[in-house]
Amino acid sequence: MSESPQLTDPSCYHSSFAAVLRSVDPTADPVAALGRNAATSARLDDEGLLKFADPVEPLGESLRRSGYSLVRHPVGAAEDWREAEHALDEGRTIAVAADYFHLPHYWPGQGRIHALHVVALHSPDRDEGTVGIRDLGDVIHFDGEIPATDLRAAMHGSDLGQTWYELRAAGPFTYEPSQLAWQLTGPGSEWLSGTELVGALRDGLDDYLERVASRGRASTAGQSGWGLGQRLPLGLWWYHHTLRWFARHLRAETDSPVPYEHVELAADDVLAIRNLIMRLGAMGAANPRAGTFRKQLESRLADATANLEAAGARTGRSGATP
Repeated sequence: MSESPQLTDPSCYHSSFAAVLRSVDPTADPVAALGRNAATSARLDDEGLLKFADPVEPLGESLRRSGYSLVRHPVGAAEDWREAEHALDEGRTIAVAADYFHLPHYWPGQGRIHALHVVALHSPDRDEGTVGIRDLGDVIHFDGEIPATDLRAAMHGSDLGQTWYELRAAGPFTYEPSQLAWQLTGPGSEWLSGTELVGALRDGLDDYLERVASRGRASTAGQSGWGLGQRLPLGLWWYHHTLRWFARHLRAETDSPVPYEHVELAADDVLAIRNLIMRLGAMGAANPRAGTFRKQLESRLADATANLEAAGARTGRSGATP
């Protein structure tokens, strides 16, 4: 598998699915295939609080818009994983959501926390008992081999919703670019629009800050016991990357610089909002600096709304095409 700058990315979903895409079609453009998406993956629960779906759902829709079908295979036991091993033996590249507690290359969490992480797999060596793994995040950036026994433990040694993914050709697919504008400004349908997400954060800010403040330190129990305090920063992290890749797509597909610039600004806003929420949660309301941080957070929420509205309006009129 050849190195490509487009495969290196802070988002494990984007970098791993890009690797699988390139293995299926070396001429494919990961930005076009993975960037036709501006969905938040967020909904409101029965209490009116934000909850985030797996970002693979809208990423699958983005791939479908480029003529590919992302097929999910849940792994609950060893027999489920054998199907993935058969795909690897056939010379295919697949992606997996694995428990990084068992991944020896994943130094931030290996042996400490049970949580899912997405990587690309290829080139098993039965004689050596290894599997090629491509984890091209900007922090980890590992492209090598790990023992197949460790990978099996990561795939069915715990129950976190482990899954393996493959790409299949699906044929032409027609969609209206205005659908992506609605994902930015709403009203959303399947998921909240970007402006609805920011509005929900603003309206429930005190509650969200309290949830983040009370989340405690990560334990080895990991992802299965996470509540809103852990999932909110993670969901905002995912949305930040979604907007980054959507901006890359807009930059490549339209002559107008305005939409992608506003989307890039909104992506920066979302990352700042996430970081400020985490910082405020850690310092507590009684901290003398909390008021200053709170003003910055409220300012970035307003900026995010303005940038999303501007991008949505211009994207809907820009005539961007698949």
